[in-house]
Amino acid sequence: MLDGHNYLQFAANDIGDSTVVNTTTTNDDGTIRIKNNYFDRFWRRSPNWIWADSSDTSNSNVDTLFKVIKIDDYFTIKNLGNNYFCKRLTADGKDSCLNAATATITTEAKLILEEAVISRQIYNVDYDLSNSRIYGTTVLTLSSDYYENRGTESDTATLTLTYKETSSTMWDSTTSWKLGVNSTVKAGIPVIAETTVQVNEEFSGEYKWSSSLEKTIEQKNEYKVIVPPKKKVTVTLIASKGSCDVPFSYKQEDVMYDGRVVTYDMVDGIYTDKEGDDVGGWIIRTAHELEDDLSKPSCTLFKLHTTATKNRTHLVRFHLAQLGKHVSMSSSSHKANNKVTNHLHVRREEIGGDNILSAYTVLDLSEEKQLPKYIAIKGDNGKYLKAYFNKHNYLQFAVDDVGDSLVLNTTTTNDDGTIRIKNNYYDKFWRRSPNWIWPDSSDTSNNNIDTLFKVIKIDDYFAIQNMGNNYFCKRLTADGKDSCLNAGTATITTEAKLILEEPIISRQVYNVDYDLSNSRIYGTTVLTMSTATGVNRGTVSDTAKLTLSYKETSSTMWDSTASWKLGVTSTIKAGIPVIAETSVEINDEFSGEYKWSSSLEKTVEQKIEYEVTVPPMTKVTVSLIASKGSCDVPFSYKQEDIMYDGRVVTYDMDDGIYTGTNCYDFQFEKKEENI
Repeated sequence: MLDGHNYLQFAANDIGDSTVVNTTTTNDDGTIRIKNNYFDRFWRRSPNWIWADSSDTSNSNVDTLFKVIKIDDYFTIKNLGNNYFCKRLTADGKDSCLNAATATITTEAKLILEEAVISRQIYNVDYDLSNSRIYGTTVLTLSSDYYENRGTESDTATLTLTYKETSSTMWDSTTSWKLGVNSTVKAGIPVIAETTVQVNEEFSGEYKWSSSLEKTIEQKNEYKVIVPPKKKVTVTLIASKGSCDVPFSYKQEDVMYDGRVVTYDMVDGIYTDKEGDDVGGWIIRTAHELEDDLSKPSCTLFKLHTTATKNRTHLVRFHLAQLGKHVSMSSSSHKANNKVTNHLHVRREEIGGDNILSAYTVLDLSEEKQLPKYIAIKGDNGKYLKAYFNKHNYLQFAVDDVGDSLVLNTTTTNDDGTIRIKNNYYDKFWRRSPNWIWPDSSDTSNNNIDTLFKVIKIDDYFAIQNMGNNYFCKRLTADGKDSCLNAGTATITTEAKLILEEPIISRQVYNVDYDLSNSRIYGTTVLTMSTATGVNRGTVSDTAKLTLSYKETSSTMWDSTASWKLGVTSTIKAGIPVIAETSVEINDEFSGEYKWSSSLEKTVEQKIEYEVTVPPMTKVTVSLIASKGSCDVPFSYKQEDIMYDGRVVTYDMDDGIYTGTNCYDFQFEKKEENI
């Protein structure tokens, strides 16, 4: 109590103090009302101080309504009477009292909310497994071992596979926060088992709600394998790793600081098991010839089974004839060296035909983003890759000028996503021999995998992987060669990080034709652009001219869906699509230099005058609001490149995608308050 009013002051050190506790009531529209338990009154703004003095149990007074926003580990509380945030304020003879008078979230407006509870127990946890969800599934290589039989007869080897299995568990709520309370939880632990979620062991102990508990177990498996004579057999243990969400109901019993025991029946629980390992089978990799004998473990016969579903009509599965089991076509990553390998994964137990790990469909990888036809490659030493002769045709990182005739390469993209690269100076394709990259091949087919490469883009650089040994190309100095290209690293080292550029002098993009019928609007939000207030303290209505100033920001970006534009600043002439109400229209035009796939932002300061009639003894607040959204619009275009050799190359492209954001649908909102 201060100067005859019930203030709220930041002054107590003990959370158990009887004056500290507040009770919240959440309304259907997400706003809340807050009652201070000591005064037994609701919070109310007057004029901007927050007084705990209201007995009004309705929602008719906006000064008693608040909105809570959570940002990281703190909260902000906004009063809906003036749309200002509550903060700690010392002014007018009040020391550190709650006041709703800041339009932004200042340091004093960042509040820590805690539950005034001594202890909490969570029990009677009942999982709804029928509504569980499995997602984020990947395939991992956990361990591998091999045996080499140099004899003339088959031999049996026992291989040991050691690995670490990591799992995590988390209990959380979908509709309510648990604030700073450590709970005692007793609950089963759901885990992914093949294609379903099952409740496994039980957890009992202290737990901080919505925190992740991780567990790592070291495992060891032995596996017997028959090794044919003069063969090396590698056995790899792989596992599916995924996450699951499981809704659950539970009882929550809280012991309050006043000694009361409060029990809740809750239905908003969500359990998350992140990336639990499911050791699903074995992989056998070996270099055998074709084998048709079903009695031999080395049999290479497969059957192709069609497993079409209503929604996926082109699914098929591989059936390993010798074992009578279905297999997966999978890729796995080795934790030790980041190497990616392809393999057949044999399931220990039969699973449904619609399981994503055992069914696949043919994809047209030609639809992935492709390299430009002409490229130059820069190494980690800042030099461009050039043709270089040293008893063989090598490629050396040694040139500073991208226009050098030794630098230019031409790419060809195959249907399976691999590429072939020709050095224009030698007019020969790249080839691995033994691991050096020699531009010496005249083979125009895809039969020699040493001439095939795969390109991986990571941030601003690329890595080029040779298909002959699955190793990445890097700059290497060895065997009398200085900074030459060599496919000899299993991981993307610094020397394997390459900058790809297009060796062209200039580029023009024109004849841009937008396909507005296939445009898309998304990410729409409503913003308050500006507010202004008119006050009439007289006895008759008055007209006020209000000025609303605001900044309007928009962005534009042109990009490609099927091809990269590498390090080239283009001159582009194109209209600018914008969102107008419920459709996309072409507004003004852009003409000038543009770096492809970069975002151009534009901010315009605007000022609007608005006349409003203000009744007597009334304050009128006028707000200018607008919708802000993003749009995607596909387009075709012509691209004209001037090469360093003087050639002018023109392309007809249809892979353009425009992305823009802008404000639209401006409206005025008026609110009257008695004074």
